[in-house]
Amino acid sequence: MPIPMKLGHGLANGALGILEVPGQIVQGVRNDEVGTGVVEGFWFWWSRSYNGFRNVMLCIVPNPEETVGYPWDAKWPWSALTESTESTTAQ
Repeated sequence: MPIPMKLGHGLANGALGILEVPGQIVQGVRNDEVGTGVVEGFWFWWSRSYNGFRNVMLCIVPNPEETVGYPWDAKWPWSALTESTESTTAQ
């Protein structure tokens, strides 16, 4: 991942990782698993923020070739709020 992209993703993930909490709660409500959504929201928030700030500190170090640098399926912290799940699209 190029340095500016890695730096931008690191800043977005570090600063906006808190958006994982409501995003995962919304996903949990859509899947009738609110408790799982709350737990995942806080875990994803911590993980995304930690990895984001780590990417900011290490933005000049190249990533391995076999990864694009995304620790989750969602590219941005707010992706869980804007994407629908399979259970809502199947109905």
